[in-house]
This record gives sequence, structure tokens and C-alpha cells, in this order.
Amino acid sequence: MGLSKPYIVVSSDHEELFSRFAVVELATRNADDFRFRSNRLAHGQLTKSVAPDPSDRIVKSHIINTNYTHSGGMQAIGKYLLVGSDTKIDGSKNSTLISLWDMSNPPSPRLVWEKEVDKHNANSMGIVRLEDGRYLMLRALVDARKLEFYVKRSSDITENNWDLWDNWHYDSLKSELVNPDGTLDRKWADLDCPGSDAGYQNTNIVAECGTGTLYLIASHGRCPNNPVGAGGDFVDAYRLDVPTSQGDVVITKVAKRKMFPFDGTQATGFVYQGDFQAAGGAYISPDNKLYFYATEHGRNGPNSSVKMIEFGPEEPRSQVSSIDEAWVELYEDTNFDGRSLILDYVDRDLRDYNDFDRIEKFEDIASSVIYAIPVGYRLRLYENDNQGGDFLILNGTGRAERISDLHNVLFNGKVVGDNISSAVWDVGSSAEVWVAFNYGGLIQIGTFQFPFKTLSRGLAGVLPGGIIKIKSSSSNETLIINKPVTLQAPNGAVVIGKK
Repeated sequence: MGLSKPYIVVSSDHEELFSRFAVVELATRNADDFRFRSNRLAHGQLTKSVAPDPSDRIVKSHIINTNYTHSGGMQAIGKYLLVGSDTKIDGSKNSTLISLWDMSNPPSPRLVWEKEVDKHNANSMGIVRLEDGRYLMLRALVDARKLEFYVKRSSDITENNWDLWDNWHYDSLKSELVNPDGTLDRKWADLDCPGSDAGYQNTNIVAECGTGTLYLIASHGRCPNNPVGAGGDFVDAYRLDVPTSQGDVVITKVAKRKMFPFDGTQATGFVYQGDFQAAGGAYISPDNKLYFYATEHGRNGPNSSVKMIEFGPEEPRSQVSSIDEAWVELYEDTNFDGRSLILDYVDRDLRDYNDFDRIEKFEDIASSVIYAIPVGYRLRLYENDNQGGDFLILNGTGRAERISDLHNVLFNGKVVGDNISSAVWDVGSSAEVWVAFNYGGLIQIGTFQFPFKTLSRGLAGVLPGGIIKIKSSSSNETLIINKPVTLQAPNGAVVIGKK
């Protein structure tokens, strides 16, 4: 929206009577439409004890309607915000107030239109622009067991003219998602939760760039009766096939992802930084990547702040040219799963790299990693605290690199997986990388054990004036070497280019 500061909007009642939403100004964050990154980092302290800067604050608590007491799931579309309010002031739950707000000036929301729909209250809303210019709106009912779809009669979002398109029930769910046992996953939310149904608390609709395919992004939290750390918080993805005329909307489950909105381990204790049963929302960045956010129900953070957590794509930036763009994400499990820890170069002074136990209790648990570091820089991962013991070097190549299982990587004969305790960002006047044209492995980090497969990859990962050591092998690769480097063949003959 071209704003100088980023804003988020959270549905809330602020412990008061009427339905409302809070406009939050994140003055300490960049307004570049990419990752916020954490505003609760302090050297030597765990996130759970760090309060946000006072300039990150609620700048507007806006009443939606005095006839309703609860605002539910919402979705932004361009400069507009769609909100659903339910539960009337008299306690009845037989209607929903749908309202659209112009958020061009976030601290001063302007009502565009509102629409009251009877029979059921809604716990969340969704909206997306169709390829023909009209809009599709979703109202989720009864913990999202039922969905109502509406289509606008015109392409002007400011006009309040909607036709009911379809009533959908989760019994008609289709699936293309295969379970480990070979069966299809037809589970809708967490409706088998013992004692109470979790349901979906948020339902956003997004359109895939290029194809226009519609997807429902729905989130739900762990069973309310489960202890902290048990059960699971999930984001599920469904393909929506919407007919061009009124008729059956087909919903097909295509993906799911278990999320980990907490710090710590079972041994150290879990601390939730967000609750998928409270609030959540999807965001598509300008480079077409999916982000997801979740907050807690109350104000349980330091200094009575409201905690929020950000989940980004596996590759927030696939290519980096500046060291300030460098990032490394370590995962608790192999194949980039489980709880994760992001090390951003720009936040290096706010993290205690000498002891990962003081960085969200992440010592000795990293099992996989994705990273993007520019050429000439690298991150060293050490087996002991205070940069002690052996280390693994993540050399910068300017693009995203992956190691799916650190247990297959060794430093001096010892397994790297579950043995990382500290780190340091590093840049020097020279560097050394290895290349093997006949290397068949998946992991390429430029070491003797895991060399690059091509000379161009090695060239991208070595500093000017550095050394590229090539194992005895041959390649018909041709390229222009555009910086001073030394090529060595320490293990025997090497052939480069066509004979």
C-alpha cells in the first residue's frame, strides 16, 4: 500500500463490550513487504522474557458495530479489510455482520459497506478477486463445518451486491493428499478433538499467480484439552473449484503443514508465542510467497504485550547479493520440519551466537538447514559453545542452499546433526571450496566431503583470490571466470570443457 510503516490488524474486543479490531503500528519493522523478523530479540535473553519496543503499539482500537460483541477471522485484499462479527449484544448467535473497511490510512479506518446475514453466526471470513474481475467471498459457519460462498454481481468491491453461490458441508470434502499408509487424507480441521471441536479459526482465500487457481488456507490449533506442546497447530491447503454460475463448489485437500508456534523443548518447557486457536492470517508477499501469522488470545507477553509469531516460506529470499539479506534457518527435524531457528545477519548483535541454549533453547537439536548467503561470506556452525570444537562452514553462493539431513554431514568424523551449539558470521580475504564433476550426492556446500558439482557453482561460492580445488574428474562445462581465483587439481587429472 506504499506506507512508510508496516501495520497489522487483529480482531479483538479489548476486554470491552463491542466487536472491534485493533490497528497495530510496527514502527521498528521495515515496510518492504517481506518478513517482519522478530521485534523481541535481546542478546543473552530468551524471546519469552523480551518485551517489544514501545513504538510497536496499537494506534487504533476501532469499534465495528455496537450491536455485536465478537469479531472473528478476517482477510485483507489490497487496501480493503473484510471482517465478520458475530454474537449479538443480547447473546444470540443467529446472524453475522459482514463489513468492508477502507484501510488506506490504517489509523483511520473508513466503513465502505456492511451486510447482515441471518440464520447462523460466522467464525471467519475470506475473500479473493476472480479472474473475470468479480469477487468471491466466504463465510465459515459452526467452527467451519459449513461454508457459504458468495459472488459479487460487479467488479467494484465497494458495491454491496452479492449472490449466494453455494452452501458447502465438510462431508463433501475431496482429497488428493495421501497419508503415509496410502489412504487419502479427508480430515477437515480437528473435529475429532476429545471433549470439544477445534474447528478452523481462520479461512483465507488466495489465488495462485499465473494460473489463477484458488486455494483455501485454513488454520486450527491444538485440542483445547491437550497440554502445551501436545497435539498440533496446523495450516491446511484446499483447492477451490468454483463454477462460473451458481452451483456446487468443489473443495479438495492438497496439503497440510504442522506448525510449531512455541519456543523450548519438552525438557526445558514450552512457551507459546502464538495460538492457532486464537487468531491467524495468511499474507502473500510481492514476490508471491506465502506467510502466516498467529497471535495469542490475551495479553500474556512481557509488559502485558500480545505475543505474535511469523511463519515464512522455506526460502524467504532465494537469491541474495547483500550481506544484510543473508539468512540461515536451522530445523529441529530432518527434511526441514519441526521447530526452527532463523539467524538473520542484520540481527546478529541481538542474538547470543556463543550459546544456542540462549537462543530459544536450540542447542544440539538442529537436524537440517536452508540458507542464503552472498558470495564472500559464510556462517560457521560449531559443535561446542563459544565457537569451540569442530565446525561446519556454510559458504555463500548468492542463492538458497539446502542440507536435508545434517546427520549425513561430518566435521572431522563427528556427526553435525544434533551437535550444533554456537555460530559466527565470517568473511575473509581468501577462501577455499571443493568441486567434483562426478559427485552424485544431493548436499553441495563446497567442502571435500560435499563438493559442488559444477565449476560455475564453485566460482559463485569462492572469494576473489580464493582457491577452487577440483577432484579428479571431467566436465564439458564452459564458462567465463570473471574474478581472480586459483584452480588446483590435488587428486589427479581434471578436464574442463570440450576436448
